[in-house]
Amino acid sequence: MQDLATLTGAAYDARSLNVLKNQVSQQPQQGLRQVAEQLESVFVQMMLKSMRAALPQEGLFSNQQSHLYTSLYDQQLAQDLSYKSLGFADIMVE
Repeated sequence: MQDLATLTGAAYDARSLNVLKNQVSQQPQQGLRQVAEQLESVFVQMMLKSMRAALPQEGLFSNQQSHLYTSLYDQQLAQDLSYKSLGFADIMVE
């Protein structure tokens, strides 16, 4: 099992955001694609959050911990989907 601190590109990794900021400030055109992917990730995350809100919230496993893990899972899923590109990032780069 991998240590959480060694996973790069995870949704909770704040260092990757700092690297992206530095890259965009030094070379704006090369960082444009990554910024578009991050924006696509935010859009997908908002979509997943809306979908989860439409589901019934009551049940045996409905507590703060399950909501936290579901939120973290949705963040990571949104980021992974944006790296595979749904097409929004391509449109924004153009």
